[in-house]
Amino acid sequence: MTSATLVLLFVLGTILGSGLNALAWRVETAQSWKTGRSKCPHCSHQLTWWELIPLLSFIGLCGRCCDCKQSISWQYPLVELAAGGLTTLSFLTFGFTVGGVIAFLVSLLLLFIYVYDGRTMLIPDPAVWSFNLLAFLSLFLVSGYSFSFGGDNLFMLPTWWHLAAGPLLALPLLLLWFGSHGKAMGFGDVKLTLGIGWLLGVGLGFSAVFYAFWIGAVVSLGVLAYQQLWKSSASKASEGHIMNSQPDREDKLTLKSAVPFGPFLVLGFLIAFFGNVTLF
Repeated sequence: MTSATLVLLFVLGTILGSGLNALAWRVETAQSWKTGRSKCPHCSHQLTWWELIPLLSFIGLCGRCCDCKQSISWQYPLVELAAGGLTTLSFLTFGFTVGGVIAFLVSLLLLFIYVYDGRTMLIPDPAVWSFNLLAFLSLFLVSGYSFSFGGDNLFMLPTWWHLAAGPLLALPLLLLWFGSHGKAMGFGDVKLTLGIGWLLGVGLGFSAVFYAFWIGAVVSLGVLAYQQLWKSSASKASEGHIMNSQPDREDKLTLKSAVPFGPFLVLGFLIAFFGNVTLF
């Protein structure tokens, strides 16, 4: 694959990432995703074409709206960068094959779920069921979990083991959701693991779930440790009669806080899917 092709794939991905940002915002704010121009969430300034160039506009605007001068969330360039990277990685790993197209579409769907769940702690049904449908169809289009052409035939019948992989992976999370009455696990996460199982299989799928729990634990404990350090430094500053410019926030993370698990499942999936790193 030539360097020019990789650059074009990355640019295409950043454009689609910009669209994912806009779609996530419109779905979250119950706006129509079919009509209307993008605008600043702070002052409703309608964005011009030069303010919508992926990555470059954020850099050119110095991360601020040109009208109200409010900061633009880092979510926007980071999602564009991630979409560009995932698009390039999908075709670089699997080539211009059916598997490459499936990997590309799956990556963008999961990136949308990552962003939306991280912001709202909800996974929209259209997104998760689109992911699950694509994962199920992949069983009939690629050879096992190799994401390559299945011999001379594009269409093939999966084994019963392949079909059972999704429900088997979702079952433990379903029991956790049911046993905790939805407190330990959201039902959207359960639905998400269904497609992960169909795409990865049982061994690699359970590896992805384990990665998700480990990443979630490390991130949560890291945030808790940071907050304790900040609290300690703020306490010492107040004792020294130094005014604390940041008052205590009521939304600080605690051991009882609800944390969206969907983003960690997405990260676990990407590690297992592209890295083919399995624990079993």
